[in-house]
Amino acid sequence: MLPDATDARSWQINETMSKGFFLWNSKISQSLRLGTSRNEYIVGDNMHEGRTDFLQANLSYVAAFTKWLSFDTSNYFTLSRPYTDGKENGVTYRTFTNSSSLLLWPCAKVKLMPSVQYSYNNYFPTGRNNVFLNCELEYYVGAVTLSLKCSNLLDKDSYRRITDNGITRYMSEYRLRGRTLMLGIRMKLL
Repeated sequence: MLPDATDARSWQINETMSKGFFLWNSKISQSLRLGTSRNEYIVGDNMHEGRTDFLQANLSYVAAFTKWLSFDTSNYFTLSRPYTDGKENGVTYRTFTNSSSLLLWPCAKVKLMPSVQYSYNNYFPTGRNNVFLNCELEYYVGAVTLSLKCSNLLDKDSYRRITDNGITRYMSEYRLRGRTLMLGIRMKLL
């Protein structure tokens, strides 16, 4: 139990907008969030305030260009600046994440779904850029679907994240499964 209560406050402004189009049965969406988060911490016997100002933006697009080709992308960008006791810590953290995928039907019995995920952050001196490739192939024979899923095609072994609120910094590293191939079969019984 802490001898003194600590305080946490935050505020944010959110904005979201989307528009659908008949052309290509498409939709574009965007959102923006601006805010600040303040927390009090007891370090030793002293009270300190950590504050993080942030901006988060998202832009997404989905379209079905033809019966055999569709595309989906989502892009997420953040800026955050931490402060300790009202003093700027001297760094603005930036992240960018993109997730994009295609859906291809080269013929009636074959579906191909390649996808890419890219992320960038300036928290770490190395390993700032990460690219992950995945692909799925399905083949339809009557009531049977055969599938081949390929994950982590570039064989990445880890992914790192960080959260900084001015006083405390949370770092996590996720160990990833290596390149993986999975075969599958599905059947319609009725």
